[in-house]
Amino acid sequence: MKEVALRPIRVVSTKYDGETREVYAGRLLEVAGPMVRIQVAAGAPIDRGIDRPEAITEDAIELYFTDRWYNVLHFLEPSIDRYLWYANIAMPAKFDGAILEWTDLDIDVCCRVDGSIQTLDCDEFQENRLEMDYSKHVVERALAAHDEVIRLGKAGAFPFDRMAQLRDWANLP
Repeated sequence: MKEVALRPIRVVSTKYDGETREVYAGRLLEVAGPMVRIQVAAGAPIDRGIDRPEAITEDAIELYFTDRWYNVLHFLEPSIDRYLWYANIAMPAKFDGAILEWTDLDIDVCCRVDGSIQTLDCDEFQENRLEMDYSKHVVERALAAHDEVIRLGKAGAFPFDRMAQLRDWANLP
């Protein structure tokens, strides 16, 4: 693991058409090749472009990749009706050292507390691929990423190895 001094970064997610979905702050934990690992604290403000203030609801370790078509959020203490991990099917992230940007492609895969894995928002993907004119390449990569997430998630393999990803939470300042 390549250690990086904890420092603040900004996470910016957009829709395929470039519209901003949300912006929030995290702390950079590690950059290891194409992976960027960050910590996000519950209570941190999140800007979704609406008038009422919102906040991150759960402490999480988030993994972004510059070479994979998804990202993964591991929740520290999921409630019974929430998730152990949540994956966004997304275009590969871009990270300049201060801002991490990624483009959401609508499909989500989650692992519930009982270990069941489920896919969400396929209907939103179908609607947006037409409305926003997703390219054939983007559609193929998104569907292949979904299959990869399901396969790796069921196996508990990296990056879905939740306990390994949360391993140093207690030691973070």
